Amino acid sequence: MRIALFVVAATLFAAESHAQARNDRFVSGNWLGRAYYRDSGQFVSCSMHARYRSGIKLYFGLTRRGRFRVGFWKNGWALDDGSRQRVALLIDRRRIFAGEARVASTRESSMVYVDLPLSRRMLEQFRGGHVLHVDAPTGRMGFSLAGSSDALVRLVRCVTNRLDRRQGPATQPADRRAPRSDDRADP
Repeated sequence: MRIALFVVAATLFAAESHAQARNDRFVSGNWLGRAYYRDSGQFVSCSMHARYRSGIKLYFGLTRRGRFRVGFWKNGWALDDGSRQRVALLIDRRRIFAGEARVASTRESSMVYVDLPLSRRMLEQFRGGHVLHVDAPTGRMGFSLAGSSDALVRLVRCVTNRLDRRQGPATQPADRRAPRSDDRADP
């Protein structure tokens, strides 16, 4: 899967420089992102999210093994941890996924997420799209994808830059807290 990640990154962003100073957090428009590490310092994944006026946060994650995750969470949602929900994802009214989403919950919030196949086509659909709609049992939600094109470039770069290091695992302290999103304007 690591090779697939590099192939996708190379074909998507070949013209862009991958030179980037060591920085485990990034901001791209309304998107906040960061890298995550195990307690041992080994790099695990990068993720980013944007907060919408509804209070829902749209989340994208990419692991070192090439798993691409799309999720939605909100403080106050109280869904059963580990349960599954039927959902469909549509970008500009074109269905890109229909199936089961998983639920991860804490006492304060719940996240509904799906793992999508990592491919150039999938990332290009998100990068070129205007609106992501989610059909769920509770109804349809819509999310503007404004600014997500550049942010997804940063997300892929976040992962590939950490995998490309020849010095071994990063020695960054483990800090798994979600980045704060309340200090910026809603998309």
